Amino acid sequence: MPENAYEKVTQLLNLTSSKHLLSLAPPGGRACNIPGGHTVRLATDRITVGDIQGVPVVMHTNPELKGMPKHLEDDIVYITSGVVAKHIARWNVVSPDTSAGNCIRDHYGQITATRQLIAYARRVA
Repeated sequence: MPENAYEKVTQLLNLTSSKHLLSLAPPGGRACNIPGGHTVRLATDRITVGDIQGVPVVMHTNPELKGMPKHLEDDIVYITSGVVAKHIARWNVVSPDTSAGNCIRDHYGQITATRQLIAYARRVA
């Protein structure tokens, strides 16, 4: 079994929103709520590359991170949107998994918790 890259993590930092709690409800684990810190976003320019039956198709260019800490600590996991986490592609920048079956929804269909996080890179020793 591979080593757990996250066993020395001491803090989870919620950078998905400054207004909302992030609720984690792992299967068989202890649920927790992580308060919002501030919001990290990926700003881009958009150029129109065509249209499909009159509906514009745009491409995002010149990505620029907004609000991400300059220095990332190895003992902190930074929880961001999937777009940000995929752009950074670092083992300790993850996003909530909101895919079917991996999140909990209320009776209105709104997501209230996620069961797992998504990493877009592995930790290299």
